[in-house]
Amino acid sequence: MQIPEAHNLSKHFTHLVGRDVKFQKAGLAPDKGASWIYGSYEIVSVDDPTATKSVVVKADRDLLGSIAGALVGLPSDEVVRRLRSAALDELLQDAIYEILNVAAGVIAPGHRTILTAMSVEARDVQGEAAKVLATPSVKAIFDVVVQGYSGGRFRVFG
Repeated sequence: MQIPEAHNLSKHFTHLVGRDVKFQKAGLAPDKGASWIYGSYEIVSVDDPTATKSVVVKADRDLLGSIAGALVGLPSDEVVRRLRSAALDELLQDAIYEILNVAAGVIAPGHRTILTAMSVEARDVQGEAAKVLATPSVKAIFDVVVQGYSGGRFRVFG
């Protein structure tokens, strides 16, 4: 699996939400008590459509909520308020799913990538994606800043 480039991720998400979104490669810092959202993907081989690999995105809930809020036009303070509730409301949940779906176009460059599931708990990541999350062979970690909103960490495991 080819690691996504920060520049391509930045360009892709900036174009999507109409705000400056900057991805910067980050080091292996430990997770700090943040809430996470997981996107499970299947990468289909160009040479053999029956051969697939799993990829998992693990991103800060605040980050994905911010990108989703920018996408649907919610002000930053309203996004924060909605993210603090116990369960994601339908508007943000749908927008976050769309963000993860659109991310399929850039997380595995040069491959056909399909979002197969979104989870708010690591224990809900299933199948091959759960194995990848437990023991990834490839890790790409980014710090992300969203103009006018909260930022956070975006990780790609393959």
